[in-house]
Amino acid sequence: MINSKYLMPDEIWEIFPSYLPEREVKKGRPPLDYRQVANGIFYVIVTGIPWKAVPSYFGSSSSLHRYFQLWIEQGIFADFWQESLIEYDDEIGIHWKWRSIDGATVKAPLGGEDTGANPTDRGKKGTKRSIIVDGRGIPISIVIKGANRHDNKIIEENLEKMVIDNDNDKVYDDYLCGDKAYDSKETRALVKGFGLKPKITKRGLDQDDKPKSKNKKARRWVVERTFSWFNKFAKCRFRTEKKSLNYLSILHLVAGIMTYRVMGVFG
Repeated sequence: MINSKYLMPDEIWEIFPSYLPEREVKKGRPPLDYRQVANGIFYVIVTGIPWKAVPSYFGSSSSLHRYFQLWIEQGIFADFWQESLIEYDDEIGIHWKWRSIDGATVKAPLGGEDTGANPTDRGKKGTKRSIIVDGRGIPISIVIKGANRHDNKIIEENLEKMVIDNDNDKVYDDYLCGDKAYDSKETRALVKGFGLKPKITKRGLDQDDKPKSKNKKARRWVVERTFSWFNKFAKCRFRTEKKSLNYLSILHLVAGIMTYRVMGVFG
């Protein structure tokens, strides 16, 4: 029997089927149950186990991976994440005023698309995850590139790929916080071009967004916490998917799940 902590939470499963396609009635061997498939995919993402080593409890490993690929092609994981953000914005409200950006590198020993030599890991293959989060740490943009790509070279794509827009009627003086990796005149001008105020640590200083009170953390600490949330899922913190879209889709699914968790949908 599989421990329930490795299975998709019941509360998420109540939401997830609305994104799945209706099945055609066919003769022959019955297909895997959708709940069984979702549990199997969740199990793989949490544990990091190779697809071929998935327990028979979830059915054929090849069938499970085939469903995973099909759901990616159908955009189900991306839609799930985007809809979670829409609900989050409706119920709690996206904290637009203080957005933060950061990048983190993960090992990618099998190589594949959007991998590169990691300069901080003796040139071994790696992938950089670059994300923008709202003021509470909810991901609103995710981009993956090779580990050798500098953060400054990814920020424009991050800003372009925010999956939800700020439709508030009021005009806010919104900030984008970043560490010293983003400290350049070009980057600051780029951020301003997107209608945001750059709050970026300058090289040679500790942090220019450090709060006056010693009891408070810099506003961009939330993005570092978000990376720790992602890293609770083994398939996020250690890339074994050769296709970029496969790895990105895993991040999308996890981002949606963490959004619903912050909303209190499950504990």
